[in-house]
Amino acid sequence: DEIVHGPTPNELIELGYLVPDIHYRVKGVDLKGLRKNKKDFSESQMFQRFDSPKVYGDVVAEYKDKALGLKWMCFCVNIIHCVRITKEFNNAGIKAKFVTSNLAKPERPEGEFPENLKDASPEWVKYIEKKSQYDEYKAAFVEYSGDRKDILRQHKEGVFGVLINAGILTTGYNDPSLEGGSIVRATTSVPLWLQMVGRFTRPCKTSGKT
Repeated sequence: DEIVHGPTPNELIELGYLVPDIHYRVKGVDLKGLRKNKKDFSESQMFQRFDSPKVYGDVVAEYKDKALGLKWMCFCVNIIHCVRITKEFNNAGIKAKFVTSNLAKPERPEGEFPENLKDASPEWVKYIEKKSQYDEYKAAFVEYSGDRKDILRQHKEGVFGVLINAGILTTGYNDPSLEGGSIVRATTSVPLWLQMVGRFTRPCKTSGKT
């Protein structure tokens, strides 16, 4: 008959179950007018805002400036966002891999492929865009991803430093040796925010993280 309130993050820090954080905010993504659904921001609109060379470059630059060499995790908007940020890290000489759900292959519309995209139907325009993203994902998967358990094992063992995901490792994943991360998305959900940040804030006896 009563509402049970769990401990707050500050209380968990005081009890030693979480560590306090050092955090930075990078300006540059305008969220004004971003549409919201019942649960959170519209993923498609959010991707449009966060899918830019400036954002990708800023993520890598901030990591190099504030956390180079630390065991890191990035939370992204969607699968293609993960792919492109992973590429940006690797192009900068920082080994990174991603784990995501599988990207479904788009279904080809009926009829012949349009010779002129200006005259293409909305179905064909959408298909061509989705097919391009699918091909990008498949090529990146071979180079920067693989079996999920194997990727997570490699990251825990320090084979590579930056692990990138979208909606996969927000809950149920516990690696106390994580030293920090980048939240490369927006959210209206306090629980989701705490879940993401919570991946980095476990104390680690083996590394002495306090």
